[in-house]
Amino acid sequence: MWCMGCRCVDSPTADKHEDELLVEQAPVDSEPVEHGADTELTVKQDEEEVCDIEGFAGFSEDEKLFAYSAYSRGADTHIFTVVDSLEGRRITDFPLDGEGARARARSLLTEGGFSSQARDGSGVLDRDEILRLDAEPGGVRVWLVRGEDRVALEPPAAMAEVASRLDDPSADVWGFSPSGAYVAVRLAEDQGSVLGEAVTYQILGMEPARLALR
Repeated sequence: MWCMGCRCVDSPTADKHEDELLVEQAPVDSEPVEHGADTELTVKQDEEEVCDIEGFAGFSEDEKLFAYSAYSRGADTHIFTVVDSLEGRRITDFPLDGEGARARARSLLTEGGFSSQARDGSGVLDRDEILRLDAEPGGVRVWLVRGEDRVALEPPAAMAEVASRLDDPSADVWGFSPSGAYVAVRLAEDQGSVLGEAVTYQILGMEPARLALR
């Protein structure tokens, strides 16, 4: 399934939120999820969604950044996060705990040309290609499959480290970046009645896998 959500402050305590950031739960031993060139987009296409800070996820115009917000039961508010697409490091991470914070997040999204509209597999995946997702303890394995051949899409180390804390995650494809250079995978886990659901994203480059399959 494809999924998709503005006031911002650089937070020196970003790591403090990582344990809480992690939002629908599926058993780890469920069937692998596969997405092909004909997979349809199910995200909302409303332009108004860019103002829905508490439900935002999307790439910047130059695709160098990915922003998302997720509810943290521990903080009792949504946390707004911006990550580097290539390196996976967090650029900024702060709670949307007031109108000032939400206004700054919207400003960052506007300045960066962020869009919550995900691209589906058409024009990105060839007809004989699929993406296969295998959720497992400690994260998810994502494969680009072509016939009998398959190559793993490796997440940036910083994103893999965050995902390694997940014991029973579910995973689904949020969508591709506008150029198709990256695919965003959403990881979620139910962390119990105290922490609630946690969500994080992995941004995976497509080109290394494509080169490996040539």
